[in-house]
Amino acid sequence: MIRPFCMEDTDAVMDIWLSVNKAAHSFIEESYWTENFQAVEQTFLPRSETYVFEEDGQVRGFVSILPKWFVGALFVSLESQGKGIGTALLEFCKQRYERLSLGVFKENAASVGFYHKCGFDIVLERESDCPPHMEYLMEWVRDGEHRIYPVHPAQQ
Repeated sequence: MIRPFCMEDTDAVMDIWLSVNKAAHSFIEESYWTENFQAVEQTFLPRSETYVFEEDGQVRGFVSILPKWFVGALFVSLESQGKGIGTALLEFCKQRYERLSLGVFKENAASVGFYHKCGFDIVLERESDCPPHMEYLMEWVRDGEHRIYPVHPAQQ
């Protein structure tokens, strides 16, 4: 079941965020994720529209949308990956937004492939400023007309 995030979900969401980031981004020092844990928990989550996928009373994944339409986070617990949860969360968001945009590290080939499979296209390649690695800006648009934005949409 997909439902809105509530404060009681914080520990589960942050555990998923940390463990999946460490596993998916072996090319980034683990210390980067632990150093940014508190900022994500105290700043990012409260500013985001977040939904969780709950099954058997456990949070298995979540998606966070920053103001307007930017997917700031999509994470599925390591033990729940490959079961359609990430796809279900994206489809849930596609029903609510005309377009969705996200950044994904170029080196994270599995995620790039997943987003392609979900209908996202690469519209821009750029260097991420935190941490400095190449990333793709990917976009899904209901009407199929992609727009390229030079800045993060939450900054507009």
